[in-house]
Amino acid sequence: MGFGIPSAIAAKLLQPEKPVCAVVGDGGFLMTAGELATAVRYNLKIIIVVLTDNDLALIRIKQQKKGNPIYGTPVRSEGAIGGPSIFGVPVRTAHEPIELRRHLESAFTNEGPSIVEAIIDSREYDELVLRKDKG
Repeated sequence: MGFGIPSAIAAKLLQPEKPVCAVVGDGGFLMTAGELATAVRYNLKIIIVVLTDNDLALIRIKQQKKGNPIYGTPVRSEGAIGGPSIFGVPVRTAHEPIELRRHLESAFTNEGPSIVEAIIDSREYDELVLRKDKG
């Protein structure tokens, strides 16, 4: 966690002619959101896709497995960012795949950094988290 945004900034600084897009979870995003100030300062054209599930999924899953009530794991209902911009970086929110595609296409035509927040349901990947490695 916390590697995506700084890595995107470094990639763009090292190879400014190449498109750069980082995909991060909402937790990792919130840990390193301050790094966006650097992207703004240098007007770096990077796209950050934030997969927002508004849930501390691993903790919720452990609570469920132990038969405990779900407590303290919902983060917020309207998304991790909660507004149209952060540090001056525009934020577009997608609830459906077609919106995600449209927002990504738009972000790649903008100058400077852009954020596309994809709202997802954490329960869709519960089985992936619970699956034991068979290898």
